[in-house]
Amino acid sequence: MNLLDSLNKTETELRYNDILEAFNDNLSKYANNTLVIDDNAKYTYSESAYLINSLNSLLKQNEISENETVTIFVDRNHWALLSSLSCLSLGVTYVPIDENYPDKRIAFMIKQSDSKAIITTDPFQTRLKNISEEFELKTDIINISSLENHGDKTVLEANSNSDYVDYVEDSSNDVACILYTSGTTGTPKAVQMTRLGILNLIEFYIDSTGFTEEDVQGIFASVGFDVSLEQFASIFTGGAVTYVPNEIRLDIKKLNDYFIKHNVTHTLITTQIAKLFVNTISKTSLKYLQTAGEKLGEIKPPKDYVLSDVYGPTEANYITSIDVDKNIDNSSVGFPNWNTKLYVLDNE
Repeated sequence: MNLLDSLNKTETELRYNDILEAFNDNLSKYANNTLVIDDNAKYTYSESAYLINSLNSLLKQNEISENETVTIFVDRNHWALLSSLSCLSLGVTYVPIDENYPDKRIAFMIKQSDSKAIITTDPFQTRLKNISEEFELKTDIINISSLENHGDKTVLEANSNSDYVDYVEDSSNDVACILYTSGTTGTPKAVQMTRLGILNLIEFYIDSTGFTEEDVQGIFASVGFDVSLEQFASIFTGGAVTYVPNEIRLDIKKLNDYFIKHNVTHTLITTQIAKLFVNTISKTSLKYLQTAGEKLGEIKPPKDYVLSDVYGPTEANYITSIDVDKNIDNSSVGFPNWNTKLYVLDNE
């Protein structure tokens, strides 16, 4: 019991009160730092703030308001992050959906979440229109491609009050997003993730991994999985984020080449792919590799970067983690993250 009590001493005061407060703070410090990067585009914090505010205006024009739900169906690029931040700034709950899901599952998630609109881009406009017609969805489709296709690359002046992103105050307990479980045992279940829960997760992640303004977070997982919430790590530090393209996610060499090209320092890869990565890649840009999804088992820790095993259901984000080189037992799932309690239960 004393051991459990000591493990549960996790109370930690958070630096920020909201995700958007973190973004605005680091926007003021690192306006010209790159926030999002991929093979085709790169946006600074200041440019990103401009696009977020532009999207806010577009959503308001479409009568999207606080406490409503909006689906995000975009490419694995900057819009995955910026659309999320726009929704959060308006007090809107967002539902991220992976393009690889079948049409029936997509329609189910849109309808079950009671989404008022779908944020999308040109490549998905026709598909979503067909899905809406086939499954009789009453959901508006908002194409945001025009926000950057009109040629106006003007950005708001750094350090002026106008370049900050407005957000709803006192909203920490509000629902930030709705994520769906895999549904392998039946119908996918919706899980509501609060803004405070995400805030706690990200601040713990940054503290435990040493993520700084010089680092790049690589998003390997599906945008609809809980671990994709680590996309927000960048905005808490002035660092950057990039989204691994679908077509290279299962090719270990191409995956590592992408990491090196964009100087990815932190990422989370599912267990079996992570094992292959650790056992086959000798030179990489990574400083910190997390893995989750299955029991890791015995593995030799890499020499040039940290390998961390993460455990937790979607309902709790992840709740424990441990660096493999510090693990004394291969069956261990590690220690709880901040402001989390663990309980040992009997059959009652």
